[in-house]
Amino acid sequence: MPQLAIQTLIDFWQAGQFPFDKLEKFYDFDQINDANAASNDGSGVKPVLIIDHDYVPGE
Repeated sequence: MPQLAIQTLIDFWQAGQFPFDKLEKFYDFDQINDANAASNDGSGVKPVLIIDHDYVPGE
């Protein structure tokens, strides 16, 4: 059940056992092929493409 799984992940995160914020890797849009390769080979769990260079992650 998603309700239980999500709460469990939140509990792990609050206990410092699930650093989900470190699973993301940011790529400039011109690195789209690198982002795709990282997603395919598993070296990037969540590649995020940045289109707007003024964007600051977390804000």
